[in-house]
Amino acid sequence: MNKERLEEIAYNVGVSLDGEKALMSSDDYDFLYNYALEQAERVQELEDELQELKKKLLTLTKENNQVNDELIDEFRQNKRYREALEEIARGSFPGASYKARKALEESEVVFL
Repeated sequence: MNKERLEEIAYNVGVSLDGEKALMSSDDYDFLYNYALEQAERVQELEDELQELKKKLLTLTKENNQVNDELIDEFRQNKRYREALEEIARGSFPGASYKARKALEESEVVFL
C-alpha cells in the first residue's frame, strides 16, 4: 500500500516555475512526513536490535573461547596422564604395570 501511495505522490508532484520547490497536496505532504517518521523509528529499532545481536555474539564468542580453552586444558591433562601411564607400564611397579597397560588399551579409542 505504501509503495502505491508513494508512486501516486511521485506522479502527482509538481515543480514551481523557478524549479526550486516541489508542489504537492497537504495530504501528500502529511503522508510523506509521517512515513518518514515511521521509517526513522524502524531504523532505530533495527539499530537497537543489531546492537543486542552484537552483544549476544560477543558473549557467545567469549563462551566458545572459554570452552575451547577448557577442552585444550583437558586434552593436555589427558596427555600427561597418558604419558604417566606409559611410564608406569614400562616400569617395574608391582601390579601397576598390568593396570597401566589395561588403561592404555582402553584409552586408545579416546585418543585415536
